[in-house]
Formats: sequence, C-alpha cells, structure tokens
Amino acid sequence: MSEKNLIYSVLYDYYSPMLKENQRLSVDLYYNLDFSFTEIAEELGISRSGAYDTLKRAERKLDELEDKLALNKRMQNIYVSCEKIKFFADNLNGDNFADMAEKIKVETEAIIVEG
Repeated sequence: MSEKNLIYSVLYDYYSPMLKENQRLSVDLYYNLDFSFTEIAEELGISRSGAYDTLKRAERKLDELEDKLALNKRMQNIYVSCEKIKFFADNLNGDNFADMAEKIKVETEAIIVEG
C-alpha cells in the first residue's frame, strides 16, 4: 500500500461519518478494497469520470477535516509520546532514576495535554 493510500485509509477511519454516502463508499472501495474507477462507477451507478470526481471530492473533504480537526496528527503525537515513555521506563536504573522519572513526567504531561 502506498503512503497516499495509507493516509486516506486512516483519514477515512476518522472522518467517514462526515462524508456523503457516495463519497464514503468511493473512498472505501478505492482505498480499502482496491477497486478501480470502473468498478466504483459500476457500484455507484455513475460514469467512470463521475467515480473519479467523487473520489477527488472525498479526498479534499478528508484533507479539510484533518486540517481543521487534526485527529490523525494528534494520534501520531500520542503514539510518539508513548514510545518515548516506554523507552524511558525501560532505561530506569539507580544512576539515572531521577532524570528518567522527570522525562516520564514530561511525556505523560504531553499526552494529557494532547489527548
């Protein structure tokens, strides 16, 4: 799966309820089920160019929603913070306990603020 396909598949998971039904179906068929524009057109009962236009409108809408709401960006930030916390916890020992504990507190606060 290409990076673009992965991005729209993830954005679809967050924002699909905010799309029109035909947009929702076109994104699902194209990005999740690997349908061609011809197959999407048959499924929606529209022309191939109509299927393309519907998908492009849905992509623009998903991009707009992510720009405004940033759910995917927030989730990525939370994931990064959790990975850091795991690393800090794995590296706690007597010599650097206070330093690592402080780093864990900072990352935990970042998750609380982000979430």
